[in-house]
Amino acid sequence: MAELLVRNIDKINPNSAELNMQCFKRGDVIVVQEDGWGWSPAELAGSPWTVIKFPDGSVSAANSYLPPAYAAGPDDPRIILPRAFYFDLDLPGVSPGTGEVVFAGGDAEMLSYKVEKGVVANPNVFV
Repeated sequence: MAELLVRNIDKINPNSAELNMQCFKRGDVIVVQEDGWGWSPAELAGSPWTVIKFPDGSVSAANSYLPPAYAAGPDDPRIILPRAFYFDLDLPGVSPGTGEVVFAGGDAEMLSYKVEKGVVANPNVFV
């Protein structure tokens, strides 16, 4: 029984490419909680977050969305990105912008929305 708080719009920092990369982006899972978590009214308002519920999904599977990633570059002063994976909000059945979305499936369905972000260029490295 898992519930995910997912960012449904990009958070941006217009003053710095590096800091902008470190902001949570659309589809990033912010936190995973057990079923029945007491989400705040702001979290349930529908923007900038959506609560996605998988009553038959496990917290351990949902936690696989949480590892960070690194911006890659030849000189590699590593920049930690908040997440290596995102929840694909564009697949059928998801209505980002609504306060919450409930799915009937379990871990397999939850993980079918998981997408790896891939290599991200380090904005401090010029090739």
